[in-house]
Amino acid sequence: MRHLADLGILSSNRAGEWDVPGAEPTKGKERFEEILLEKIRSCGQSERGFALSCFFPEVEGLPDSPVLEALGSFNTPSNRTHLFGKKGPSGGMTSDPSNLQIVRKMEKQLKPFLDLEKEWVARLQGTHVSREDAKRLFHYIVGRSSFKVPPRKWEQLSRRRHK
Repeated sequence: MRHLADLGILSSNRAGEWDVPGAEPTKGKERFEEILLEKIRSCGQSERGFALSCFFPEVEGLPDSPVLEALGSFNTPSNRTHLFGKKGPSGGMTSDPSNLQIVRKMEKQLKPFLDLEKEWVARLQGTHVSREDAKRLFHYIVGRSSFKVPPRKWEQLSRRRHK
């Protein structure tokens, strides 16, 4: 609701209730819904309303969800390489990384997602939406996108036995 207030779709009245500016519920439910949907459509076409299609997927006239477009680039074959990619003497893949190598590799793999989160949180923040609320919105949007990474073949990270 606060994100919609930042976009100008909703406003708070003196009683602390949310209103749609320019729409009066006394004029009829259909007219009220029509005005609200028109505000959502017009704001969804702007740069600030980039995430509205994630919250209102059934509203026609909104651009496609930016999540699939942004996350789809992370699923390219070049980004799905073997974890370490070392060839062993038998020609098969081996893995004997140190903990630091594992951390660096995971950081490299997660960096695009972390950069996307930083960018979108900054775009979702506003006068009514705090940084924490913007992070919750981001995680809600990504969670609703139903983006699934294909499963990887299991690979052994270390040969050390843990006792």
